[in-house]
Amino acid sequence: LCSATVINDNGNPGRSLLITAAHCVYDQVNDIFASTFLFIPKQDDGGPDGTAQNCFNDPYGCWAPEFGVIASGWADGVWSNNIPYDFAVLVVPDSGAHEGPAGTNPALDQAVQPMEVDFTNEQSLITGSWAHYMGYPQKDKSGAVIDPSFRYCYGPLTEQSNGWKMSACNMGGGASGGPAQPDPNGNGKIFSVVSWGYENSPTMGGPYLHNNAFSCIFEVAKYYSGTDG
Repeated sequence: LCSATVINDNGNPGRSLLITAAHCVYDQVNDIFASTFLFIPKQDDGGPDGTAQNCFNDPYGCWAPEFGVIASGWADGVWSNNIPYDFAVLVVPDSGAHEGPAGTNPALDQAVQPMEVDFTNEQSLITGSWAHYMGYPQKDKSGAVIDPSFRYCYGPLTEQSNGWKMSACNMGGGASGGPAQPDPNGNGKIFSVVSWGYENSPTMGGPYLHNNAFSCIFEVAKYYSGTDG
């Protein structure tokens, strides 16, 4: 279980793109991509459990991504040295990928509002800036299982050699791949994704998205049409 976000692909027709963490897409220990994906935007069936295995009682339904794109730095690396590459893009076809409520646009980036990615660090994030990490965790930091529902952390950032760190975040497993941005309402660009956290400690972090391989895999995801890899 991971989190992901629809991102703006600048109007590229025929597909929609999701940003998430590479470890949600590719097992670098066994050198294999995940075989099945299912994306449920704003997951909530309206009941006390928050979610169920039913695409027709969530607000927008479900989409099945066709393939994922990762950086070779993730696949060829060893945890935790490959944290700087723990990002991925999933590609969702505009037709044949949706199941859910009637009337929902089958093109994912038309059914929901895509978010922008900060490729250049133009928001001038610096140590001490406050930001939000968001996701749908299935566990808290104690390991207790919780119903996946939208949650976020808000706190100051510090810079590390492998990316950003927030020492005030208590989300656990399932939040991986969720976006980091200045505002929890989507007013601002995504500058990282949830990658890692310490057990039993309210600290989480994620890779930089500017000045690295993310812009490359983004371009590949926009145009790649093959079936290998």
